[in-house]
Amino acid sequence: MLQIIVRVAPGGNQRQAFEVANARVANISNLADTSDYGVEVVEGPNRVAGTSEWSARGHILHHDRRATVWSLVRKVAEVAEREAEKQR
Repeated sequence: MLQIIVRVAPGGNQRQAFEVANARVANISNLADTSDYGVEVVEGPNRVAGTSEWSARGHILHHDRRATVWSLVRKVAEVAEREAEKQR
């Protein structure tokens, strides 16, 4: 499982940092060269954007297992972005 945590540190102050979103990514396949992943994303309430807390689930299919982890993180962010747009 891959867990992605998004934290904000106001003015770079780590002692005031707080979590604004997170994602859990689980491999749901046994393929050799590619993997399918189940994704669960959660975003807390955002005063600046005026949005409420929300969560959603999705999938990433046929991801190249040889790719950098950042490629998978980008795809998770795309899932989260699509789901966030549905909340607006």
